[in-house]
Amino acid sequence: SGFVERLSETLKKGTVADALKLYDTVPAQFADDFDLLFLKASLLVSAGKFDDAKTICTSLHERDPENTDVLELSAVIAKAQGNTAERNTQISALLAKDPNNASANIALAEDAMMQRSYKKAKNLYVKALTNDPSNEQALLGYGQVCYFTEDDDIAESTFNKLIAQNPENDQAFYYLGKLQAAQNKYKVAADNVAKAIELDATNYDYYLEYGMDLRYMGKFDDAAIAWTKAIALEPDYFLGYVYRAGLYDEQNLFDKALSDYRMVVQL
Repeated sequence: SGFVERLSETLKKGTVADALKLYDTVPAQFADDFDLLFLKASLLVSAGKFDDAKTICTSLHERDPENTDVLELSAVIAKAQGNTAERNTQISALLAKDPNNASANIALAEDAMMQRSYKKAKNLYVKALTNDPSNEQALLGYGQVCYFTEDDDIAESTFNKLIAQNPENDQAFYYLGKLQAAQNKYKVAADNVAKAIELDATNYDYYLEYGMDLRYMGKFDDAAIAWTKAIALEPDYFLGYVYRAGLYDEQNLFDKALSDYRMVVQL
């Protein structure tokens, strides 16, 4: 218990690398403890040391082939390593144990979302939420797919549920803002996207959306500032220049507009 307490404190105040270094101090009688090794594998995944994490998961799977947590982590490792066949094997094993396994259904739903198979993705997220109604990843995905399929009421209630559950989920605020902007509720939309930016000031899309809300509120200077921040984050992506150029163009600031349009062409 003393080791676990130190590990917990290190994770709160230090880095994943610091936590992994603590494993050098595990008492000898607990060096082979299943739960501590699984936690180490999870930390190794967080540190991007996928080969080391896989070695531990393989050993744990041999000790307990029925352990769902190990299968789920193995699927994550396989995806990170680009091993699609192994990932699919792990997902199939999870679904064989429980067709509503949240982790497996979320993984398949994300695949479906990438292919824009929204109906399939929605059904998979519903299955994930059957077992785990408060799963943040499933709630976010379900809200997103409802947004894309224009099930606005369900999307809004889902994002609100997610925010009530975790007030620091920036993506929930962002998508809630997008929904409200589509309803021409630009003030409340801007407030929600501003909250998303407060939680994650490094997201390019948030500044694009925030600028659009401000622009439709007639706050042109603030909109230009938002898009300028987006451009600073990703200067080699064209879309921020497009938005800002259009704004400058409308204001007859032709030199600035022309400069941005040239960047669009260059990029």
